Amino acid sequence: MNLRKATSEDLEELAKLGMEFHRDHELILAKDKKAIPFDKKNKDIFLINKNFIKKYINSKKGEVFLVEDNKKIVAYSLLIIHRDSPILENKYLGVISDIFVKKEYRNKKISSMLYEESIKWFKKNKIELISLNVNPNNPAHKIYKKWGFFDFMINMRKRLE
Repeated sequence: MNLRKATSEDLEELAKLGMEFHRDHELILAKDKKAIPFDKKNKDIFLINKNFIKKYINSKKGEVFLVEDNKKIVAYSLLIIHRDSPILENKYLGVISDIFVKKEYRNKKISSMLYEESIKWFKKNKIELISLNVNPNNPAHKIYKKWGFFDFMINMRKRLE
């Protein structure tokens, strides 16, 4: 397994992996009748995802790391630095926007490799606080807790009809 920073040459494969990431989330959301699903009518999801990833490859405000197995991309993480609320102690917040491992490569410590590299990158960029969002039904929730993340806020939504 090889962990490295993503380049623009990786963009197409990363966008395909991003689509797998979204399909996995759709399965998790399908278990919750109140969940707000992804817009299946939007034919540009692949392009939107691709442009989102492109924005953070070698960016000052983000980074994308990937893991390869025999030159095939099997996992990635997408990191972002956000300006935090001006009333909070930390001016900037590191966000793990995406962390995804292909199903057949799970339980091999690949997400931990990406997480450890993410921590190094955030520290290098003087980030002292990091965050991520996870659906409580996502099995990764347990992994994030193992890494030291804690449930901080509850995001509540209501569909208006």
